[in-house]
Amino acid sequence: MNNSERFVRKGKFLAREMGLRAPEFPPHLAWLNCPRPLSLRDLRGKLVLLDFWTFCCVDCLHILPDLAYLERKFANQPLVVIGVHSAKFANERDTENIRQAILRYDIAHPVVNDAQMELWRAYGVAGWPTLVLIDPEGYIVWTASGKGHRQRLERIIAAALRHYRAQGKLDDTPLALRREARAESPLAYPGKLAADARVGVLYIADTCHNRVVACDLSGRFLFVVGSGAAGLADGSFSEAQFNRPQGLALAGELLLVADSENHALRAIDLAASEVRTLAGTGERGSPSPAPAAATSVALSTPWDVAVVGSAAYIAMAGTHQVWRYDLRAGTIEVYAGTGREACVDGPRLKAAFAQPSGLASDGSVLYVADAEVSCVRAIDLSAGEVRTVVGGDLFEFGDRDGVGREARLQHCMDVLYYNGRLYVADAYNHKIKIINPNERQVRTWLGSGRPGNRDGPSPEFYEPSGLAAAGNVLFVADTNNHAIRAIDISTGETRTLPLRDVPRPRYLSAAVAAQPEPVELPPQTVAPGAGEIHVELALPPGHELTPGAPSRYAVAVEGQALRVDRPEGAIKSPAFSIAYYALSGAATLSVEALAYHCGQSGVCQMSLLAWRVPLTVAAGGARAIALRPKP
Repeated sequence: MNNSERFVRKGKFLAREMGLRAPEFPPHLAWLNCPRPLSLRDLRGKLVLLDFWTFCCVDCLHILPDLAYLERKFANQPLVVIGVHSAKFANERDTENIRQAILRYDIAHPVVNDAQMELWRAYGVAGWPTLVLIDPEGYIVWTASGKGHRQRLERIIAAALRHYRAQGKLDDTPLALRREARAESPLAYPGKLAADARVGVLYIADTCHNRVVACDLSGRFLFVVGSGAAGLADGSFSEAQFNRPQGLALAGELLLVADSENHALRAIDLAASEVRTLAGTGERGSPSPAPAAATSVALSTPWDVAVVGSAAYIAMAGTHQVWRYDLRAGTIEVYAGTGREACVDGPRLKAAFAQPSGLASDGSVLYVADAEVSCVRAIDLSAGEVRTVVGGDLFEFGDRDGVGREARLQHCMDVLYYNGRLYVADAYNHKIKIINPNERQVRTWLGSGRPGNRDGPSPEFYEPSGLAAAGNVLFVADTNNHAIRAIDISTGETRTLPLRDVPRPRYLSAAVAAQPEPVELPPQTVAPGAGEIHVELALPPGHELTPGAPSRYAVAVEGQALRVDRPEGAIKSPAFSIAYYALSGAATLSVEALAYHCGQSGVCQMSLLAWRVPLTVAAGGARAIALRPKP
């Protein structure tokens, strides 16, 4: 018996002795990602993992990849992950706003809206995130707060499943799910913006399409950077990959990108039409490294970037700090913040921030949209002192105009210094506000205070998160509306920027001009749970894949019944497999494969193949989908 198995048995015994039966879910709560409310009685025979979270919290976002990993790891086992959304901010209590967060962060498991913190109190939760493991008989057997528990939790879940399997207490019946659906749009939850008035270009972080879109100031499409597949890859504009890019800032011919889920600072070289990584290893790092070569240092959820002179300042949301990257030396260091989540003024290395998410500068002062404390902070770049311009503290938020500490914001996400004013994207108040930085006075400029999508002199926004300006126009990334708004600074007249000819993300090489006619396969039925797509390319006799050539596959799914974790990747063999997870309902699967291959005679060819197959998920279906070229 290993340590995890001993823990499970001991935990089960103690839970029974102490009467730690998991509290039932109140029947009146709203549920998402499932067709009906769940109860623990419904889940008897399942191992249930509760994730207490709130969608503003960066540490909660850090937990999501761990949960997705566990869901894949135990896809064929009776493990059910449930998100318990216990809101911090008033805006987060609304079920529709939670729905938008689920879609933005691609959450597949059921989520219950614990708007009044009923489950939070019943389970004795004290902070976000908190994980609770419930055994198949309804007893709490493990709980932990914070992040970094994946490996231990994986061992405990595996041991618990073996233990209860041996006792015959597991129920393998698949749980019926129904994922929330997102409407198609040119942009998907755009995050940040940058405007270059010299050449009339607006750059948009098309965050959930994993790319950067460039258009002119009237909205006419110019070009796109990034394949659309989530990944960390340098190279040409069509080959490069991002993972939820956020902040953008121009530095000469470079467009810097805060690549949030790659934990990296990237550079788009506009002259050379290529992307390269400036800082970060691709792994999430710790709060305070010493100054070092930037590509050797792990960052943590960079959310914005601002350039002042030869330095790029980074809002490092994941460690509650501001870092500085030297554009000449290629080194990086912590510039301000201890790493403690708080609102503390003073010398920059003794000050504290809370999820800084937006940056702007007038050349001598760096302004910070400090989201979790709902404050705008200022760092004097000469004196190295941090002060709070407006706002309260971690649990002092609201919607109140005023001066200094008496004013209230709600999870402000960006700040822009323009013509002597500070413009603030007050995201959870759905407003754009203006601050006089010298008098520390904030006033509401535009927005009704409720989610909406209205143009005109009295516009409505839906969690605006990014700002940029050119001439007399303020551009707003209206995140949950998947739109860019253009505001006349003189009049406040607002219009939605018409984005013309912006293409949908494509994953295969842009060098392929003609798209293949797909092989239309008859409808197939697949079983719920994990499965594989088996692809056979059937190269000509004597041909092999060309080493070093960019042979790649791409997968697209229409509908919510199938989830493919790696929708794009390299082809290393003429026969390969792609893992998927089937939920419930129907979907249409499309797969494309681009293969470069050469024969023994030296003749080389490029083959572009495509398949399309309608799918239904039902018990008794297959666990594999076979794709072959036409005979």
